[in-house]
Amino acid sequence: APASATPNIHYIWIPIPDKGQGSDSVVYQWTDSGDKTIFVTAKNAYSSATSKYNVSITGVSFKYYLPFVMK
Repeated sequence: APASATPNIHYIWIPIPDKGQGSDSVVYQWTDSGDKTIFVTAKNAYSSATSKYNVSITGVSFKYYLPFVMK
């Protein structure tokens, strides 16, 4: 966006994502819960723009009881 943006847009994500650096969509995976901040900068030959995203990761915990018996 906007639709009138000049082609050849390069995207820079911080922190570096697990997949997709340089593209308009990425994949992040965190092993810990908490608040995360992601920055993306879109650049072309004429200009650049930066956006900030705040993400809250909540953990899911599992409890295992031993001995584990299946019937």
